[in-house]
Order: sequence, then C-alpha cells, then structure tokens
Amino acid sequence: MTNNSAKQIHRDHFDQELKLLLEQKTKSNLFTKEHHDNLIRVYIVANKKPMKLRTLHENRLLNTYDIIRLDGTKRLIKHDSQDRTRIFVHSAELFPILDKAHHELNHAGVRKIFDHLRTKYLNITMESITLYNRTCDFCNTKKQLKEMNTKQFSKWMIRIIDMNSIKIDNDYRYILQYQDIRTKFSIFKPLKMNTAEQIARKLWKIFGCFGAPQILAYYDGRQEFVENVKEKLKEFNDDLKIITGKKEPITNIESENEIKKLLISLCKNQKTDSWSKVIPELQFLMNTTVDDIDGSITPFEHFFGYEPNFGLEFTLPENFKPEDLVEEKLEKFCQKYLNQSKSNKTTTTTLNDSAILSDSSSARSTSSYDSYKESDNDSDDDDKSPNENDDDRQQTIPKTTTTTTTTISSVFCTCKTGCQTKKCKCFDSNTLCNQFCHQYRTCLNLDKKDG
Repeated sequence: MTNNSAKQIHRDHFDQELKLLLEQKTKSNLFTKEHHDNLIRVYIVANKKPMKLRTLHENRLLNTYDIIRLDGTKRLIKHDSQDRTRIFVHSAELFPILDKAHHELNHAGVRKIFDHLRTKYLNITMESITLYNRTCDFCNTKKQLKEMNTKQFSKWMIRIIDMNSIKIDNDYRYILQYQDIRTKFSIFKPLKMNTAEQIARKLWKIFGCFGAPQILAYYDGRQEFVENVKEKLKEFNDDLKIITGKKEPITNIESENEIKKLLISLCKNQKTDSWSKVIPELQFLMNTTVDDIDGSITPFEHFFGYEPNFGLEFTLPENFKPEDLVEEKLEKFCQKYLNQSKSNKTTTTTLNDSAILSDSSSARSTSSYDSYKESDNDSDDDDKSPNENDDDRQQTIPKTTTTTTTTISSVFCTCKTGCQTKKCKCFDSNTLCNQFCHQYRTCLNLDKKDG
C-alpha cells in the first residue's frame, strides 16, 4: 500500500468520524464549507446595507470578523487583542491542516498541536485534534507499544553445536538447538552447514508445528546473525515479523560438552556410529529430565502442561501378540473381560491408558483372551452338546478368588544420578525403576532381574 492510498484511507476515516461529530452537536465552532460560504455572503450583503437597516446578527458579524482574499479565495478572519490575524477553517480543509501539523511535530499529542495551531487558526478545537490522533495508525501503534510488556512475549533462542571434533556424520557437521527461554523446552536438528539459509529452513519447518516466536535470540548475543536468519525467513513469508532478542545472561543451559557426551552414550547404547540418528532420543531425554535447579517439573511438562506419553503404560497378557495390538481387538477384549468380571461379582479392573494389570489378573486376562479369540473365529459350537458347552464355558470364566497382587508401577523417572534421592519419582513412590526409565544411566534402584 502506497503512502497516498494510506493517507486517503486515513482522510476518509477522519471525515466520516468528523461528520458524525458535527451531526451530534447543536453548537460547535466547527462548521461545514456551506456554512462558511454562507457567512461570507451574509457579511458582504450586510456591509453594503446602511447601518440603520442592518439586523443585530449582521452588526455582530461585521464588528467581529473581516474578509480577506487569500490565494484567490475569500476567507473569514478575526483580529484578536494581540493584533494577530486568525483564519476560520471549515470541515473540508481541516484534515490537511491537522495532518501537516501532526507530522511537523513528529506525531505530537493533542495539547502540543493545539498550541501550535491556535496562533494561526481560530476555530480548530482540541476535540477535532483528538479525533485526528485517534485515527492515526502510527499513533495507535505507538500507544500499543507503550502498553506492551515484552516479558510476556514468547522468546526462543538458537544455538549451534559444532560436531566436527567428534565425527562428520553423512555430511552433518552441526546441531541446531532451538530452545524456549521460559520453559527450557528444546528442539534439536542436524545441520550440514552453519549458514543463515540452512538455519532458516530448519526453523521454518519447526514453525509449521509450534508457530513462530515473537522474539528470536542467539546464544551468545550475535544479533547480526539473527538479522540474517530473519531475512531468510522472510523469503518464506514476507509478513513474518520477529523481534531480534538482546543479549542477556542465560542460566541453567547444558554445555556443548555435556550434549556431546550424551550423544556418544546414546550411540553406544543403540550400537550405531551415526549421532544424527539418535538426535530424537537426545531431544526426548533432554526435555523429560527434571531441572537440577528447579527440581519440580520437566521442560516437556512445563511447555505442554502434561507429562509425555511413552506408549502403553501397563502390562498386557502374555498371549497378546504385536498383531493383536489393534484398537478394535483391544476394545472387544476389554469389554468381554469386564462383562465376565461383573457377572461373577468380582472386583473389576478398569483397562484404560493408565491402568495397571497385576500378575494374578494377567492370568485371568489370558483365559479371557483365549475365549475372546475362540468366539471371534468360526467354530462348531452348535454341533456340541449342551453339557460340553457348559464345560467349555466353565473353563473360560475366571475364578472369583481374591488374591493379594503385586503391581507393576506406571511411574518412571528420567534421573541423571543413581535414583537414591527423593528427586527420583520411582524412589519417592517406593517403587523400583523399570524399562521406561533412564535407559542410559547407572541406576541403583533397579530390580535385579531387570538387570
């Protein structure tokens, strides 16, 4: 949009608001061009009349105002006590006068503009100047910026980790760490080159999932590098506006050596030489590890508001095969198991994403699952005698004896130490660590049979 078209839109908006203002007021120093021209005609006619034939209104008009020719146009003026000549203006010429003064005074306030214009113009009111300032886009933006608190903005930081000292992995030489300053939630991406264009491409894909931040900063405060990244991001969307973050002390961030050591450990655990393949595991581990300083919440939970899921968190019956983990089959099995439990008036176990099946209930689940498998397949049950069907039914119904069970906990931790303090979720809940816990750390709270 050009400046002329933007100014025309501003003028149309101002004229419309001014027209509504004049319609609402019965008395006002501002008047339309028609009213202004009519006063000049009345003045000229009254000035030609003898004094005895003039009306009271005509005498007041002649005593108060004069007429001069200004730029080929007759204008109504008034001389004040300081012998200053001030001009009457009408509504049609009000906008250019206000617009010129507004920009000359660098978008000043109402009072400053009023004092500037009152020496030359007679009937410009503070109300009309307020109306102009209210329709100025720049002034509205400036007002919003004054009320804005940048601490409420989403601020993310980028950091480049040089991996050349370890090994070049399929042309990957660097790691991009993109971290939320407030929650410490991080996203890691492998890079082949440490250029603004490469980083912008990676960030643009991340923006597709999480949106773009309002402030983007660099780890060591390299603002010129962030400016280059922003220019490359504008190639994807020219309307994208991001504030370049200032340099500030960033505490509680892992050093490059710690991340490199963790990557090496993950590569050994996965038996691979490619560090770029274990970056997803690195990201999950870093985001689900409790902060050593805060010690209460993980970056993942702080960012999303809930703890991460890691597949099913309860033990399935032994006869369940991988191909049986289909939503429809699992729903049928659960419904059949619950119905049988209700018919025998036993204590029911709710099977959902957070349920825990005990060792004894696993045995009952196995028999129930066998009966479910038999009912799903084509069978010759109609050829059997009633007594035979009764015998089969008795075998599929679980026993109603209530036994003491040992449950497998759904709690898991992401500790970096030996899990011997209350910071460990498993240790604090008096349970042993399981296969979902810190697969890459030495643990002193692990069951012997689990290794």
